[in-house]
Amino acid sequence: MRRSNKISQGKYGLLLKQEGEGCDYSIGCGMTLLLLKAPEKYAARDEAFAILMDENHVDHLIFDNDKDDNNGPTLESAYVVELDHELPIHDWYRELGLISAKSVESRRLQEQRKLYERLKKVFEDER
Repeated sequence: MRRSNKISQGKYGLLLKQEGEGCDYSIGCGMTLLLLKAPEKYAARDEAFAILMDENHVDHLIFDNDKDDNNGPTLESAYVVELDHELPIHDWYRELGLISAKSVESRRLQEQRKLYERLKKVFEDER
């Protein structure tokens, strides 16, 4: 799924899904989210209607190239969605990276400890 603008533009989006399973069965293929400028839900509905009635705009949305009799993609559904708030995904990825780095270091130390114990046993047995 592609995001067309920053959330700061408005707090409503138009979620569109084309008919069928999309282009390659990947998550979000055949779906797009357009961020609306409307400040409230009734204005967002009107803005969505205007977008959907604009044949040129709908024809250029991010859908696969299969067209219904050359008339453009056929939409299965369209929703006006309220965007509650943006998630701190970059912070989460950084946190996950730190956790992952600590986990890798921990495994490396465990492996080194196992090797040390094996070598220690070998050399102690030689005495």
